[in-house]
Amino acid sequence: MKSGANVSISRIDHLGLVAGMCEKIGLVDTINSYIKKPQRKVSVGNAVKAMVLNGLGVTGRALYHTPEFFRRKAVDTLVGSGIRAKDLHDDSLGTALDALYDEGITELFYNIAAKALKTQGIEYRFVHLDSTTFSLHGEYSDESSEHEQVVTITKGRSKDRAPDLNQVVTTLMCSHRSTIRWVLQFFVDLSIIHLGESPPQAANLDDRHITVIESLDEEYEKIYFLR
Repeated sequence: MKSGANVSISRIDHLGLVAGMCEKIGLVDTINSYIKKPQRKVSVGNAVKAMVLNGLGVTGRALYHTPEFFRRKAVDTLVGSGIRAKDLHDDSLGTALDALYDEGITELFYNIAAKALKTQGIEYRFVHLDSTTFSLHGEYSDESSEHEQVVTITKGRSKDRAPDLNQVVTTLMCSHRSTIRWVLQFFVDLSIIHLGESPPQAANLDDRHITVIESLDEEYEKIYFLR
């Protein structure tokens, strides 16, 4: 965050669109109703939201670099009120992932995905199968491979062009229509300016951004128009 005497600027970029979608489909509330961890400063739902934002950033960061990724971002606007970048450390995010695993993610994922499809009115009679590989460094025990619900970490054809590394493969069935990449790129370089005691203001918004935001729902207007 850049700061002057009474001025601070934090980035919001295209992540406001991602955060708005998370709000619209009730991502945080759905997860928190499924996994109750009242003693956490950053709820499991907010931790997942932070990881989604990181993953859809222009340059995603490894889990332990998440505080650095959010250091110049408007964290309270994007992730949740009262949350700061330093709260999104790997211990907080790692224990959130542990909680998800302990509770079981299949039913939770289905509920979130079903709500997202219904909310967006996405046609899914026709889908395409898409797969990607995640390369992993280090050594991994193969003892856990006996368990059905544990992914197998092994070598294979690598889309990362790193055949020497172990990997896991993720396969998804995706809707055949999408303009999300263009829209996200269009919103890069938007910021929020804090001027002393004055209400924060969005910077670099032009008429084209405003047209897109106003064509969406109030969740997005709250983030970009700071309402």
